[in-house]
Amino acid sequence: MRFPMGRRTVVLRGTVVPSIRKAVPALDSEQPLSDVRLLADEVAQTYGGLRFPMKLIWIFAGLALVLSAV
Repeated sequence: MRFPMGRRTVVLRGTVVPSIRKAVPALDSEQPLSDVRLLADEVAQTYGGLRFPMKLIWIFAGLALVLSAV
């Protein structure tokens, strides 16, 4: 297998993935198609570790707002 242009990423809706899996080999049998994931899964993997600390910041910010209002 050859990769003349390097790795490419294409973002698609989840409903068209089966069509793309069929169409790419039909157009170019040497074109690799691997690691197909949904955008929501990619975002969750990338930013998943930040969700808990951000929730804590929002909780403390809300608590500070309530305390300052009292």
